Amino acid sequence: DRTITFPAAHTTACAFGGAGLTDLYVTTAREGLSEAELARQPLSGSVFVVPGAGTGLPSTVFAG
Repeated sequence: DRTITFPAAHTTACAFGGAGLTDLYVTTAREGLSEAELARQPLSGSVFVVPGAGTGLPSTVFAG
């Protein structure tokens, strides 16, 4: 229902966490970026958090 942009070109994964699973955590990559791209996107490789982004679901525990 909304678009969130990050100051990094390559997002890699996302997951909900925090109290009540309402914070969205997004990881990004810097591998494969040229020096010029890294200069324009110095936060590549960071983890970003979006507080109150929604409500995630708890993980499922599987018996093995």
